[in-house]
Amino acid sequence: MNRGYTDLNLIRDLYHDQTRISRRGNFIKSFANRKWSIRDIILQLLPDCNGLKVLDIGCGNCSFIRRLQRTYPTADIYCLDVAFNSNCAGLPNYFIYDGKNLPDTFNEFDLIFAMHMLYHVEHPLEFLEVLRTKLRPGAHFIITTKSRCTLNTIENCFKETMLVLAEDMKDQRDEDTFNAETGLEILREIFKGPTFRIDDYLLTTQIITKDFERLLKYILSTHRYNASRLFGADDRKKKHYITLLRSQISKHRIFIDTMIEAVFHIQHGI
Repeated sequence: MNRGYTDLNLIRDLYHDQTRISRRGNFIKSFANRKWSIRDIILQLLPDCNGLKVLDIGCGNCSFIRRLQRTYPTADIYCLDVAFNSNCAGLPNYFIYDGKNLPDTFNEFDLIFAMHMLYHVEHPLEFLEVLRTKLRPGAHFIITTKSRCTLNTIENCFKETMLVLAEDMKDQRDEDTFNAETGLEILREIFKGPTFRIDDYLLTTQIITKDFERLLKYILSTHRYNASRLFGADDRKKKHYITLLRSQISKHRIFIDTMIEAVFHIQHGI
Protein backbone atom coordinates (compact mmCIF):
# COMPACT_ATOMS: atom_id res chain seq x y z
CA MET A 1 0.00 0.00 0.00
CA ASN A 2 2.00 2.89 -1.27
CA ARG A 3 -0.04 6.06 -0.86
CA GLY A 4 -1.19 7.44 2.49
CA TYR A 5 -4.17 9.58 3.39
CA THR A 6 -2.14 12.80 3.51
CA ASP A 7 -0.68 12.21 0.03
CA LEU A 8 -1.64 15.41 -1.80
CA ASN A 9 -1.44 13.80 -5.24
CA LEU A 10 -3.90 11.12 -4.17
CA ILE A 11 -6.25 13.65 -2.60
CA ARG A 12 -6.12 15.81 -5.71
CA ASP A 13 -6.81 12.77 -7.89
CA LEU A 14 -9.84 11.78 -5.82
CA TYR A 15 -11.33 15.24 -5.33
CA HIS A 16 -10.61 17.33 -8.41
CA ASP A 17 -13.41 15.60 -10.34
CA GLN A 18 -16.73 17.20 -9.40
CA THR A 19 -18.69 14.28 -10.84
CA ARG A 20 -16.89 11.85 -8.54
CA ILE A 21 -17.72 13.94 -5.47
CA SER A 22 -21.34 14.27 -6.60
CA ARG A 23 -21.53 10.53 -7.21
CA ARG A 24 -20.53 9.81 -3.61
CA GLY A 25 -23.01 12.30 -2.20
CA ASN A 26 -25.81 11.06 -4.43
CA PHE A 27 -25.14 7.47 -3.41
CA ILE A 28 -25.63 8.34 0.26
CA LYS A 29 -28.76 10.36 -0.52
CA SER A 30 -30.20 7.48 -2.54
CA PHE A 31 -29.64 4.67 -0.06
CA ALA A 32 -29.51 6.26 3.42
CA ASN A 33 -32.44 5.84 5.80
CA ARG A 34 -31.96 9.23 7.50
CA LYS A 35 -34.31 12.21 7.38
CA TRP A 36 -31.62 14.83 8.06
CA SER A 37 -28.20 14.85 6.47
CA ILE A 38 -25.13 15.99 8.38
CA ARG A 39 -25.33 19.27 6.45
CA ASP A 40 -28.94 19.78 7.56
CA ILE A 41 -27.81 19.39 11.17
CA ILE A 42 -24.92 21.83 10.71
CA LEU A 43 -27.21 24.49 9.26
CA GLN A 44 -29.39 24.21 12.37
CA LEU A 45 -26.36 24.95 14.58
CA LEU A 46 -25.30 28.12 12.80
CA PRO A 47 -26.10 31.72 13.70
CA ASP A 48 -27.39 34.16 11.09
CA CYS A 49 -24.40 34.18 8.72
CA ASN A 50 -25.32 37.31 6.78
CA GLY A 51 -22.41 39.72 7.04
CA LEU A 52 -20.12 37.15 8.64
CA LYS A 53 -16.68 36.23 7.33
CA VAL A 54 -16.77 32.48 6.63
CA LEU A 55 -14.00 30.00 5.77
CA ASP A 56 -14.60 26.48 4.41
CA ILE A 57 -11.42 24.37 4.48
CA GLY A 58 -11.58 21.31 2.24
CA CYS A 59 -14.53 22.73 0.31
CA GLY A 60 -14.56 19.96 -2.34
CA ASN A 61 -17.02 20.85 -5.08
CA CYS A 62 -18.42 23.77 -3.02
CA SER A 63 -21.93 22.28 -2.95
CA PHE A 64 -22.31 22.99 0.78
CA ILE A 65 -20.94 26.51 0.56
CA ARG A 66 -23.26 27.33 -2.34
CA ARG A 67 -26.18 26.16 -0.22
CA LEU A 68 -24.93 28.42 2.57
CA GLN A 69 -24.59 31.27 0.08
CA ARG A 70 -28.20 30.88 -1.03
CA THR A 71 -29.38 30.98 2.58
CA TYR A 72 -27.11 33.86 3.62
CA PRO A 73 -26.44 35.93 0.48
CA THR A 74 -24.40 38.65 2.25
CA ALA A 75 -21.97 36.26 3.96
CA ASP A 76 -18.32 36.95 3.02
CA ILE A 77 -17.26 33.43 2.05
CA TYR A 78 -13.74 32.05 1.52
CA CYS A 79 -13.16 28.52 0.16
CA LEU A 80 -9.93 26.55 0.45
CA ASP A 81 -8.82 23.16 -0.87
CA VAL A 82 -5.77 21.30 -2.14
CA ALA A 83 -7.42 20.37 -5.44
CA PHE A 84 -8.99 22.66 -8.02
CA ASN A 85 -12.61 21.85 -8.79
CA SER A 86 -14.28 23.61 -11.71
CA ASN A 87 -17.59 23.78 -9.84
CA CYS A 88 -15.98 26.32 -7.48
CA ALA A 89 -14.39 28.47 -10.17
CA GLY A 90 -17.01 31.23 -10.08
CA LEU A 91 -16.60 31.96 -6.37
CA PRO A 92 -14.69 35.20 -5.70
CA ASN A 93 -12.57 33.90 -2.81
CA TYR A 94 -11.58 30.39 -3.90
CA PHE A 95 -8.00 29.38 -3.06
CA ILE A 96 -5.81 26.32 -3.60
CA TYR A 97 -3.23 25.62 -0.89
CA ASP A 98 -0.60 23.05 0.06
CA GLY A 99 -2.64 21.24 2.73
CA LYS A 100 -0.50 22.65 5.52
CA ASN A 101 -0.22 26.44 5.46
CA LEU A 102 -3.13 28.84 5.21
CA PRO A 103 -2.67 31.76 2.80
CA ASP A 104 -0.85 34.70 4.43
CA THR A 105 -3.79 36.98 3.69
CA PHE A 106 -6.15 34.92 5.88
CA ASN A 107 -6.79 36.72 9.17
CA GLU A 108 -9.67 36.13 11.57
CA PHE A 109 -13.05 34.61 10.72
CA ASP A 110 -16.51 34.53 12.29
CA LEU A 111 -17.19 30.99 11.13
CA ILE A 112 -14.83 28.18 10.05
CA PHE A 113 -15.77 24.79 8.61
CA ALA A 114 -13.38 21.82 8.58
CA MET A 115 -15.65 19.01 7.43
CA HIS A 116 -14.30 15.49 6.92
CA MET A 117 -10.83 16.81 6.15
CA LEU A 118 -8.68 16.78 9.31
CA TYR A 119 -7.60 13.17 8.71
CA HIS A 120 -6.04 14.35 5.43
CA VAL A 121 -3.81 16.84 7.28
CA GLU A 122 -0.30 15.59 8.02
CA HIS A 123 -0.24 17.17 11.50
CA PRO A 124 -3.89 17.74 12.50
CA LEU A 125 -3.16 18.98 16.04
CA GLU A 126 -0.79 21.67 14.82
CA PHE A 127 -3.31 22.60 12.14
CA LEU A 128 -6.03 23.01 14.78
CA GLU A 129 -3.71 25.19 16.85
CA VAL A 130 -3.36 27.52 13.87
CA LEU A 131 -7.12 27.58 13.27
CA ARG A 132 -7.72 28.52 16.89
CA THR A 133 -5.83 31.76 16.25
CA LYS A 134 -8.13 32.52 13.30
CA LEU A 135 -11.31 32.60 15.40
CA ARG A 136 -12.67 36.02 16.24
CA PRO A 137 -14.36 36.49 19.63
CA GLY A 138 -17.87 35.12 19.22
CA ALA A 139 -16.82 32.88 16.31
CA HIS A 140 -18.13 29.41 15.53
CA PHE A 141 -15.99 26.48 14.37
CA ILE A 142 -17.68 23.40 12.85
CA ILE A 143 -15.67 20.16 12.54
CA THR A 144 -16.97 16.86 11.20
CA THR A 145 -15.32 13.47 11.06
CA LYS A 146 -16.07 9.75 10.97
CA SER A 147 -16.05 7.03 13.60
CA ARG A 148 -13.28 4.45 13.42
CA CYS A 149 -16.14 1.93 13.34
CA THR A 150 -17.97 3.48 10.40
CA LEU A 151 -19.03 1.26 7.47
CA ASN A 152 -17.72 -1.95 9.02
CA THR A 153 -19.47 -4.20 6.50
CA ILE A 154 -17.57 -2.51 3.68
CA GLU A 155 -14.39 -2.76 5.74
CA ASN A 156 -14.90 -6.50 6.24
CA CYS A 157 -15.44 -7.02 2.49
CA PHE A 158 -12.21 -5.13 1.89
CA LYS A 159 -10.29 -7.20 4.46
CA GLU A 160 -11.52 -10.46 2.94
CA THR A 161 -10.47 -9.25 -0.50
CA MET A 162 -7.00 -8.31 0.71
CA LEU A 163 -6.58 -11.68 2.42
CA VAL A 164 -7.28 -13.43 -0.88
CA LEU A 165 -4.70 -11.17 -2.53
CA ALA A 166 -2.25 -11.87 0.32
CA GLU A 167 -1.71 -8.12 0.73
CA ASP A 168 -0.41 -6.46 3.88
CA MET A 169 -3.17 -4.89 6.01
CA LYS A 170 -1.04 -3.01 8.54
CA ASP A 171 -1.93 0.53 7.44
CA GLN A 172 -4.42 2.54 9.50
CA ARG A 173 -7.81 3.73 8.37
CA ASP A 174 -7.88 7.34 7.28
CA GLU A 175 -10.08 8.45 10.18
CA ASP A 176 -7.68 7.00 12.78
CA THR A 177 -5.83 10.32 13.13
CA PHE A 178 -8.95 12.30 14.08
CA ASN A 179 -12.23 10.50 14.66
CA ALA A 180 -15.52 10.54 16.57
CA GLU A 181 -14.04 8.57 19.47
CA THR A 182 -10.95 10.73 20.07
CA GLY A 183 -12.00 14.09 18.62
CA LEU A 184 -13.65 15.58 21.71
CA GLU A 185 -10.64 14.87 23.94
CA ILE A 186 -8.28 16.41 21.37
CA LEU A 187 -10.44 19.50 20.96
CA ARG A 188 -10.81 20.00 24.72
CA GLU A 189 -7.03 20.10 25.00
CA ILE A 190 -6.58 22.63 22.20
CA PHE A 191 -9.66 24.78 22.85
CA LYS A 192 -9.43 24.80 26.63
CA GLY A 193 -10.37 27.63 28.91
CA PRO A 194 -13.60 29.41 29.83
CA THR A 195 -13.82 31.28 26.51
CA PHE A 196 -14.50 28.11 24.51
CA ARG A 197 -17.57 25.89 24.50
CA ILE A 198 -17.57 22.53 22.66
CA ASP A 199 -20.72 20.58 21.81
CA ASP A 200 -20.59 17.22 20.07
CA TYR A 201 -23.25 15.35 18.10
CA LEU A 202 -23.19 11.78 16.82
CA LEU A 203 -25.06 10.87 13.63
CA THR A 204 -25.75 7.23 12.79
CA THR A 205 -27.03 6.41 9.32
CA GLN A 206 -27.90 3.06 7.78
CA ILE A 207 -27.04 2.46 4.14
CA ILE A 208 -29.31 -0.12 2.49
CA THR A 209 -28.92 -1.14 -1.15
CA LYS A 210 -29.10 -3.90 -3.73
CA ASP A 211 -27.42 -1.77 -6.39
CA PHE A 212 -24.00 -3.41 -6.05
CA GLU A 213 -22.42 -1.61 -8.99
CA ARG A 214 -23.18 1.82 -7.54
CA LEU A 215 -21.99 0.57 -4.19
CA LEU A 216 -18.73 -0.63 -5.73
CA LYS A 217 -18.16 2.75 -7.41
CA TYR A 218 -18.77 4.48 -4.09
CA ILE A 219 -16.30 2.21 -2.29
CA LEU A 220 -13.59 2.66 -4.92
CA SER A 221 -13.95 6.45 -4.78
CA THR A 222 -12.88 6.52 -1.12
CA HIS A 223 -9.28 6.79 0.03
CA ARG A 224 -8.87 3.53 1.88
CA TYR A 225 -10.36 1.35 -0.84
CA ASN A 226 -9.12 3.21 -3.91
CA ALA A 227 -7.38 0.81 -6.30
CA SER A 228 -4.75 3.33 -7.43
CA ARG A 229 -3.76 4.08 -3.86
CA LEU A 230 -3.35 0.40 -3.13
CA PHE A 231 -1.64 -0.83 -6.28
CA GLY A 232 -0.28 2.22 -8.08
CA ALA A 233 0.16 1.60 -11.81
CA ASP A 234 -0.20 -2.20 -11.59
CA ASP A 235 -3.31 -2.57 -13.77
CA ARG A 236 -3.39 -6.36 -13.43
CA LYS A 237 -3.57 -6.16 -9.64
CA LYS A 238 -6.10 -3.35 -9.73
CA LYS A 239 -8.39 -5.33 -12.03
CA HIS A 240 -8.08 -8.45 -9.87
CA TYR A 241 -8.77 -6.44 -6.71
CA ILE A 242 -11.93 -4.90 -8.17
CA THR A 243 -13.18 -8.28 -9.35
CA LEU A 244 -12.64 -9.82 -5.90
CA LEU A 245 -14.21 -6.87 -4.10
CA ARG A 246 -17.27 -7.06 -6.35
CA SER A 247 -17.52 -10.75 -5.48
CA GLN A 248 -17.39 -10.03 -1.74
CA ILE A 249 -20.12 -7.39 -2.01
CA SER A 250 -22.32 -9.66 -4.11
CA LYS A 251 -22.38 -12.31 -1.39
CA HIS A 252 -24.97 -10.13 0.36
CA ARG A 253 -28.57 -10.56 -0.79
CA ILE A 254 -29.09 -7.01 0.40
CA PHE A 255 -26.22 -4.81 1.54
CA ILE A 256 -26.72 -3.04 4.88
CA ASP A 257 -24.04 -0.97 6.56
CA THR A 258 -23.85 1.78 9.18
CA MET A 259 -22.17 5.15 8.71
CA ILE A 260 -21.21 6.90 11.96
CA GLU A 261 -20.21 10.56 11.86
CA ALA A 262 -19.53 13.24 14.46
CA VAL A 263 -20.14 16.99 14.45
CA PHE A 264 -18.14 19.17 16.83
CA HIS A 265 -19.38 22.73 17.35
CA ILE A 266 -16.90 25.09 18.99
CA GLN A 267 -17.95 28.56 20.08
CA HIS A 268 -15.38 31.18 21.05
CA GLY A 269 -16.14 33.89 23.56
CA ILE A 270 -19.12 32.30 25.30
